[in-house]
Amino acid sequence: MLREPHRRAGVAYATLGLCVLLLTFLFDLVPPEREGVELQLLVGGVFIAIFAVLIYRGWWILSLLLVFTNLWRAFQFLNQGLGPTGGPAGDSSRTAEPLALINALLLLVVVAFLVHSAWTGWRRHRESR
Repeated sequence: MLREPHRRAGVAYATLGLCVLLLTFLFDLVPPEREGVELQLLVGGVFIAIFAVLIYRGWWILSLLLVFTNLWRAFQFLNQGLGPTGGPAGDSSRTAEPLALINALLLLVVVAFLVHSAWTGWRRHRESR
């Protein structure tokens, strides 16, 4: 069942994406200035489900696009996990959130699955021409 790279990527995107969403919500890893976080996370969960189904069905171009968005999100969580870097002396507006590093790692795993899905889809598309 999960021998197909698209299916593995779809399942990984759904499960690990929901884990990131839950960790973000449960441990309040959202910047304090953002409002309506619960609604945003709910909408995010719906998009995770929709994208996971499309990836599972072989939409390799979507996998390719999501590589970049998930890399960006992983980078954001990495910065959040490391805490303040540089900036004016005494700037403590941001504190390190070590749990954000877990989210960054989970997203990097998702990216690996998405890359494999996109690469396989592109290769098959090229061979069929």
